[in-house]
Amino acid sequence: MAPGVENTSLSMCVQEAAFKLGEAGYENPSQELLEEATKALYFSETFINEDAACDLVEMVIEDRGLRLEDILEDGEVLVEYGTTVIPQAHCIMAKESDDLMNALAETIDRILLIGDEGDVSEIMGARRANDAEMDALAENDEEFIEIDDGYILPGYMAGMKKLEARRIKSLADLLFLDDRIVEFRTTAYPFPLHCIIGEKKAVTVGNIKAALSVTLGRMLGSGATEADVRHFLGAFIPKDEKHKFMMTHDSYYDVGLGYILPGEILLSE
Repeated sequence: MAPGVENTSLSMCVQEAAFKLGEAGYENPSQELLEEATKALYFSETFINEDAACDLVEMVIEDRGLRLEDILEDGEVLVEYGTTVIPQAHCIMAKESDDLMNALAETIDRILLIGDEGDVSEIMGARRANDAEMDALAENDEEFIEIDDGYILPGYMAGMKKLEARRIKSLADLLFLDDRIVEFRTTAYPFPLHCIIGEKKAVTVGNIKAALSVTLGRMLGSGATEADVRHFLGAFIPKDEKHKFMMTHDSYYDVGLGYILPGEILLSE
């Protein structure tokens, strides 16, 4: 495919993915969700069909499951909290706020717009109180934390902290003397990816593979998150059965430290 045609096709897929995600309730999808939906359309021969496009994006959403980072809006952060019963759970909060109870109530409402009570329980540890628990709440029993609309958290609140979605803002911050940033793609990932390579190194597949491991080490040494690594390098740590199947049947490069890069590396022109 000619570069101009490829770029036009990718642009169309991005727009279609954003539109279909919006229809599904993801009006401001995360970059990762948008990229996964775009990839599903880009590598399909049937996405130009309206029904097929909907099905493909719905499959991406179903495979990912509901994630709070996919519905974060500007000025918001993820918050990790725990109770004496639930060691770890998450909600969405405004960056400038410390009102956890309000954040819990609003996050439940937003989850229910695109998910169900099972998602609320899995993500937040919250559930609807039964009759006995509602009676206990009416008697000011502090065994549960009352949120809103009948939802409760079991136990006492033990603490909370705000999470940064991404710590590495630019690979340029990790450059050493005589380093440069190069762009590449893979057969499994249509978006441009980047790594750090020596100024005098030729841009070859072999050198990019070596550079990926070096870049990964620098990123993790500077406090990078898995989201950082996926954003810049396209690499991730396989965790579910789908990824394990992919490692058995598809091509990938073992970057190191548990990270893999799916597909064959392509050099950008």
